[in-house]
Amino acid sequence: KEEMVTSRQNENSCFIGDFDVETFSHVAWEVSKGIADIHNNGVSHNNITADNIIIKMNKDDGSISIRIIDLGQASVLVEQDNKADKIKKDLCSLGLVLFELFVGIDPFQSKDLVFGRADFVSSGNKPSVPVVGTEGSNGVSQSNEELKSLLMSKAPLIVSTIIFNLMEGNHYQSAEEVDLDFYTILTDPGYYLHSTNSRFGINLFGTQINVLRGREKEMSMLMDIYNRVSRFDGVSELVLVSGYSGAGKSALVQNIRDPVQCFGGIFICGKFEQLQEMEPLSAITTMFADLWKDLLKRDKNTFLQIKAAIEESLGSELNVLASVIPSLRQIVDIRIEETPNTGGIEAQNRLKHTFRLLVRAIAASLPALVIFLDDLQWADHVSLYLFESLITDTECTSLLLIGSYREHEVNDTHPLAAILRKIQRKQIRTTKIKVNSLSKEDTNELISGIIQTPPHLTQSLSDAIHRKTSGNAMFVL
Repeated sequence: KEEMVTSRQNENSCFIGDFDVETFSHVAWEVSKGIADIHNNGVSHNNITADNIIIKMNKDDGSISIRIIDLGQASVLVEQDNKADKIKKDLCSLGLVLFELFVGIDPFQSKDLVFGRADFVSSGNKPSVPVVGTEGSNGVSQSNEELKSLLMSKAPLIVSTIIFNLMEGNHYQSAEEVDLDFYTILTDPGYYLHSTNSRFGINLFGTQINVLRGREKEMSMLMDIYNRVSRFDGVSELVLVSGYSGAGKSALVQNIRDPVQCFGGIFICGKFEQLQEMEPLSAITTMFADLWKDLLKRDKNTFLQIKAAIEESLGSELNVLASVIPSLRQIVDIRIEETPNTGGIEAQNRLKHTFRLLVRAIAASLPALVIFLDDLQWADHVSLYLFESLITDTECTSLLLIGSYREHEVNDTHPLAAILRKIQRKQIRTTKIKVNSLSKEDTNELISGIIQTPPHLTQSLSDAIHRKTSGNAMFVL
């Protein structure tokens, strides 16, 4: 009635019988619980392998219990003694065992490995080819992508994602989190169908978020311009990004946010909406709310420096902007004494002056300030007026102004076209970037990344998708 087996029945494979995926998931849950119990008792195992896990299976009622043996290398978890690293190593070893459980082979069974399982686990590093690799049918060590494909052919997508996240040291901080995810899979699988994120941030569908395909040249251009603006005093530049709807203009520009912040700059964004064309400065208001969120993430000295620069530069003129840009009241102390009218010429000139002072103060406090105004084809006339005033301000330094628009919606009589001609006449340094549709090769690379399958296996699928979408990035996704 009962069968006692180690999770590896022979030297090359992990096999516990002819069971279905649900049974394997149950075993994975029980193993995760066992490791969680060990950690909760203040101990790290340090030698979790398939040989050290005994599985007890009752064939009558289908119950499963496990025992984790060989605690000879175990150590006490002490906060001052790399406790998190020891837990991480156990979790990594758990991932390797679960891979073997579902696939039936040890990913380290390869003659070509640079070093073995014990060296990998003790290093505490994420696996990389050929560290996590196994010899394929052609004798070549398999890559991580091939291992993912192999695992996904044997296990459900969510289970595959959990296992590879463990192997790569991603997301999980404790065995209890793994225990909870496997418990949810067994008791409430619908949770993962209706939730965009699991409790612990698992990327359920294995997609490579924030990875652009076929935009390397454009990304390089944007970063070169940013470096130029941030390194040379007195330099401000304009970048115009055009393309059809869904081509990926916004995604391209948004992709430089992280490197800009990494280099000490600030990236703020405002997006115009078609139904808000009659609402003046809607994107400008959003943009400075973005600034407030960015400043909250920075150290106190940077916040105080920018606050002082704004107050010194604008003084009492802050009142002019207070009702137009409400989020300013979260950055500086403002007492609203008037609500400015943005309609008359005199009022617009005053708004233009104070807006310039505000941007100058922020940009001067940073390596560079990046302002991205998206969907300019829907901008109101006051916002377009301020857009022009910013880039033509000769006293503003370290400003990179980026605007995107749908070229097929902007003809010669469009208000944006008139503003761009005025800017051109003033010989402002401008770079134009046109975002085209994805090529067949880029589409295949994107599809391959999304479904975590080698490119040669997704070629026919991506060809069909490219044919139906003409390579429009939004439609492809």
